[in-house]
Amino acid sequence: MRPPSQLRAAACALIVVARASLQPRSGASPISGAGPIPVIDLGRVARGEFHDDDVAALRDACAFPGFFHVVNHGLSDEVLRGFEAAMRRFFALPTATKRRVKRTRDNSRGFADDEFTKRTRDVKELYDYGHAPRPDLPPDARENRVMDG
Repeated sequence: MRPPSQLRAAACALIVVARASLQPRSGASPISGAGPIPVIDLGRVARGEFHDDDVAALRDACAFPGFFHVVNHGLSDEVLRGFEAAMRRFFALPTATKRRVKRTRDNSRGFADDEFTKRTRDVKELYDYGHAPRPDLPPDARENRVMDG
């Protein structure tokens, strides 16, 4: 079994903050022919009772379909509403303003609007964020360079 801090860090790095209303009520995917949206329950993680099957479920959801719905994450409705409001304010800004915090080759965190899939530019904007394993060190310290953007 992995240490709780290791799985918590992985969960924080991969967590998708979602509201229950975003998950289809039937559990079926809105994509024709696709399976249900995976649900990742962080309740056991929060209690330090997770097992390898929890890690495998998270790994599998990240691999296919590549997204998931998180439940029992411990975030209050107030925190979720604040996060959503902040993201809506950010994405409403002019593109030039958002590009001031653009991801770079050396920084996997920040705004992006220039991703490609199969040599075709994606029609999306995103903001990658993640955890700092060593918050006691500067953000650009080697120990805080992780691939969880």
